[in-house]
Amino acid sequence: MLRDYADVEESVLPASPFYTHTTAEKLREEFAARGWDWESYVKAAIVRNPWDRFLSAINYIKADHKDLVKKFGGSDHRLFRKILRNWPAQFDYFTVDLGLPIVDQIIQFENIDEGLAAFMSAVGLPEGIKLPHINPSTRGVKSEDVYSDVTIKAVGHKEWRVIDMFDYKFEQNY
Repeated sequence: MLRDYADVEESVLPASPFYTHTTAEKLREEFAARGWDWESYVKAAIVRNPWDRFLSAINYIKADHKDLVKKFGGSDHRLFRKILRNWPAQFDYFTVDLGLPIVDQIIQFENIDEGLAAFMSAVGLPEGIKLPHINPSTRGVKSEDVYSDVTIKAVGHKEWRVIDMFDYKFEQNY
């Protein structure tokens, strides 16, 4: 999709410096190691409603990573708590040092088509390019299966900065 316009190709391999879920800080370090000027590139990050993000994560792991489900004990609640404890907050993906953003634009997943169109227009890319929906979750686990007052607050505590920046709210219908 954007490969024709990028200097690097993203990777789904976690060991790759261009892993799709790496932090902007790690990317900036990789650019420096290669002698590339980070500031001369236009950078964007995508954020998602935190409660939907974690629900999507458990569904993705249950569908595609049976080894992790087995390792963590199989219970939806236990797996959910493990994901919540171990996954970084989204804010950490696009900030550095004292919480200063090091990307040029942050696009909300919920408005990805509009956000991407605005981003591409701002950098002079052609209109009409759409991101493919890779790894759509199966939604086998529903919000009522894992969200209680405690887990709703736990996600809110972990993701408070993104919640504050984008006015996200918990909605029961994920």
